[in-house]
Amino acid sequence: MIEVQTDSNFNFTVNRVLLFLFLLYKIAPAKFLAFLDIPDVLWMPTGVFHFFEFPPPAFSELSVQIFSYSWKLLAVLCALGISYRLSSIFFFLMTLILVNFIYNYGFTPHAFMPIALVTFAMAFGGRHKIFLVRFIFCTIYFSAGLSKLRNGGLEWIFSESLQNILLRSDIYFHDVHSFGRSLALNLQLAPHLVFTKILAGFTLLMELAAPLALFSKKLRYPIVTSLLGMQIAIYFLIFVNFSWYACLFIFWIDWEEIWKRINKFHEPNTLRETTV
Repeated sequence: MIEVQTDSNFNFTVNRVLLFLFLLYKIAPAKFLAFLDIPDVLWMPTGVFHFFEFPPPAFSELSVQIFSYSWKLLAVLCALGISYRLSSIFFFLMTLILVNFIYNYGFTPHAFMPIALVTFAMAFGGRHKIFLVRFIFCTIYFSAGLSKLRNGGLEWIFSESLQNILLRSDIYFHDVHSFGRSLALNLQLAPHLVFTKILAGFTLLMELAAPLALFSKKLRYPIVTSLLGMQIAIYFLIFVNFSWYACLFIFWIDWEEIWKRINKFHEPNTLRETTV
């Protein structure tokens, strides 16, 4: 069975501070709301916006600033744990609005919705917030692997799929991440079909194995570490930036155990000084 542990106060506090400070640094609400300048003819409501038939929004510059500063204030309150239950709920709702808003203009970056789901977990996860974030993490990667199997089957591994992706990344992402492209690792790896197949197989295996991190402590860190390495490799080989997911990986770290080991490391010195 899946082990659903109750959050320790120490681990939750560290994760809470790191998560909301990360979001405060990473998300600029004004950039999301800049889509308001796009012509209304491009408004294509999806999800809740489509269900309720919302018209194109018309916000003034002042209202955009109020929304933006309110979101930042809530992020700070959540990080500090001030009125956390209420502030985390409002933070989730505002983040959900931001993420869904840009989708209505056809801009669908798949890295944003998981962030909104994490804020949901942090607001409504009760004493199991860390587990719920981990569950979301595993679902994201497992879904990615399942999608590869559904759309490409085993040909994803045994064909030239990944090789083609490596080659065309220079065309699709020619104007981003200049440092990653300067190394040209994709062009160095692409000619070696055997290695691209091995890499594709390893990627698929790790994505499908992600849920095991919830079941097995022995497999947890090898799987999570491999997925982190995969994200770094994607940046340097395909030039897609998944830095948004950094806030998901911190929830796998046992901060309380690290703190205990640090204190234990200093204990002998303290005892020696006391003895002297």
